[in-house]
Amino acid sequence: MSNTIFQLFPGVQNAIERIEARPARATFTAPLVGGKFVFDFTNQIFSLAQNQMGVVAGVSLAANIDQLAFSNAIDPTVNQGCFNLALFRNANKTMVNKSPFFFSSFGQGSAFSALMFATGTNNGREDFNLRLQGSLLQTPALVSAGVSSVSIVALLDFYQCKDFNGGKA
Repeated sequence: MSNTIFQLFPGVQNAIERIEARPARATFTAPLVGGKFVFDFTNQIFSLAQNQMGVVAGVSLAANIDQLAFSNAIDPTVNQGCFNLALFRNANKTMVNKSPFFFSSFGQGSAFSALMFATGTNNGREDFNLRLQGSLLQTPALVSAGVSSVSIVALLDFYQCKDFNGGKA
């Protein structure tokens, strides 16, 4: 288990024996439309029971195109030339991550972090969604490679704490 979660959120140290690593993955795919690959998608990423706590301690990003092609294709008119990744509560649509997370390359994921508890539960569980927004332009390199859609994968470093506050997981 990474010490990162304890550095980010020192309060979870008292729950160390109940924390499990549960990587969570979402794939976002945008087809080529009008010379752009436009991303504005939301995927359910994980669910927490009413008595559970969740910790996100980073994200790994990858795509079906290489880093140089990705960076060269970023649309400068959208999100000031970046992609925006956000974690939301499904129940009330509030953002969970500590601050807006913008990226323009795949290696920037250590700043994506959050600590959450299920609050707006439905049948004792709360769903959390990952939203990706951004745009890539069709570049000569993508045309010559025959790229007709771009997929971006986000893999969250997610940890779940069961039996939080004395509940039963």
